[in-house]
Amino acid sequence: MPAYPYAAYRLIAEHDVVSLHTPMLETALLALLARLAGRQIVATHHGDLILPGGLVNRAIMTTMFGFFRFMAKRAARLIAYSDDYANHSYYLLPFRDKVSAIYPPIDMPAPDPRHAEDLRQTWSHDGGPIIGFAGRFVEEKRPDLLIKSLDVINQSYPNARIVFAGEYNIKYESTWKLYQPIIEQYRDQLIFLGLIDDMQRWPTSSPPATCWH
Repeated sequence: MPAYPYAAYRLIAEHDVVSLHTPMLETALLALLARLAGRQIVATHHGDLILPGGLVNRAIMTTMFGFFRFMAKRAARLIAYSDDYANHSYYLLPFRDKVSAIYPPIDMPAPDPRHAEDLRQTWSHDGGPIIGFAGRFVEEKRPDLLIKSLDVINQSYPNARIVFAGEYNIKYESTWKLYQPIIEQYRDQLIFLGLIDDMQRWPTSSPPATCWH
């Protein structure tokens, strides 16, 4: 690690453009090295850093945003996944004139309406609405807020169900264990599918073995 700045500068000088991916701890350092080497930066922003409350977390968030701001002022271009995200990102909004939206090049097959209807029949309770959540069940994505919103949703849609697609019992953190009380409170309205690696899902009307509800 002590040689990291030297190695980074040498590589930057060998290339025409520096591609950064933020948030990243070394953001400001690499921006400075790029300036010294006379190279332009194009940064792809993957997501704002938003941590739970607490003095330490506030300090981390402030420091990381400061590093990003130092880089963004000097960057030739900032890349967001969508205009909607750029318009609501506290990282990107101050530099909106530098932001271009480039959607991820994901080739997805057209959904099969029959399979979609099978899934609706499988998951829906007495015709109630289905609310989808796609992503890891981790604290930073605040799945607890969605579950707690059932207090309000149930006033109008008591038969609603939430379907979580993505890993939920993740080994490197304890969110699944931490949120067990609220999961148990609403367990009849929650379905956990686990990681989905098939874009067409399963071809039958039966839920997969990883389904938990």
